[in-house]
Order: sequence, then C-alpha cells, then structure tokens
Amino acid sequence: MADPTSGPRTRPVLIQGGMGVGVSGWRLARAVAMTGQLGVVSGTALDVTLARRLQLGDPGGDLRRALASFPVPGIAERVLGRYFVPGGTAEGVPYRPVPRLGLRGSRAGDELTVVANFAEVFLAKEGTRAPSASTTWRRSSSPRPPPPTARCWPEPTTC
Repeated sequence: MADPTSGPRTRPVLIQGGMGVGVSGWRLARAVAMTGQLGVVSGTALDVTLARRLQLGDPGGDLRRALASFPVPGIAERVLGRYFVPGGTAEGVPYRPVPRLGLRGSRAGDELTVVANFAEVFLAKEGTRAPSASTTWRRSSSPRPPPPTARCWPEPTTC
C-alpha cells in the first residue's frame, strides 16, 4: 500500500477536529494526518491542558520533546519551570493554577497559550507531511479586545 502522506498534496477529503478539550488532541489529529487528511487540534483550554499534563510528569515525554523544538527556547523553559513536575504531583495535591484570561493579559498566560498550541500541532505533524492545524480559542472565554494601539477604526483594513 502506498504511503498516503507522500507525493503531491491535494485538498483533504476529510477534515477532523475542533471537538473540544482533550477530544481533538494531537493523537487524533496525527492519526488523521497519517492518512493524508487534515487533522485539527482543538485549541480550547490548551493552556490548562498543557499545564496539567506537565504537572502529571508528562508520561512518555511527548510534551517536553515538543517544547524542546519551540523556536524561542526561553519561553519554553519558563513554561517548563512553572509547571513541569518530574514524576508528577502527589495524589491529592492541587494543580498549580494558570493565569486567567483578562483585558490586560499576562505574559505568563500568553506564553503558556502559545507554547501549548505549538506543542499540540508539533506533535500532530510529527512524522507526517500531511497538514495539521489548531483552533486557537483560549478557554471558551471571550477574546481580548485589540490593544488601544491597534488602528481598527474607522478603517478596519489598517488592523
């Protein structure tokens, strides 16, 4: 049987994903991509999901492998330093909270969100030439308005 991920790319027949927290993860998106179709990772709450998986010790090391490939190592190192617990947290110990979405934003929250989306798509694409994608909602909450410096009004084309 021919490798479905080799040869010229065509439009996918199947687009999978976007089903929500922990359902459309990298493993499902990768399985779909390995058939030559488009696997989509749900970006909903990926910041929380990554932080919790790291606090569980990242069994198998997949997330740490992805973070080692993040193009800005300092950001990946800060995320690992905040959340990774070798061997996982003890039973009954609460998860370390992640920064909440807010109008002012937070550097730590933004870094965690970007790194989490990168890690999921990196792992979904690993070992395949087929496309993978991510929806990028952060925790089913309202998105932040553009910063006051964004020139979106009255001419939206300047954004």
